Amino acid sequence: MKSSYEILGFTFLIEEQKIYNTLNEIDFSSTPKDQEFNLDEDLLQFNLDNETTIDVGWYPSFDANGRFVVQRIKNSDWDNPEKYLEIKWDKPLLLEAIKSVMN
Repeated sequence: MKSSYEILGFTFLIEEQKIYNTLNEIDFSSTPKDQEFNLDEDLLQFNLDNETTIDVGWYPSFDANGRFVVQRIKNSDWDNPEKYLEIKWDKPLLLEAIKSVMN
């Protein structure tokens, strides 16, 4: 059963499950330098089904010069993401990337 879940102010319909989300704690009205302590490799992770994981992280961790990485992982094959996107510090682009890897 799908439930509504808010990520960065946008409501997604996601299967009921365990969701790890510290992405919502990031303040996009400030700069990456001001948010460095929140910019970790583990920002958002949830499963679309038993085989598919959506993962969002900041690489390199705690580095204001990094980028968001949005991945769709199939069958726990982290070395070969089904989809892989790098996004600069831009909330609308990040939301679009998350939507894109979910489809």
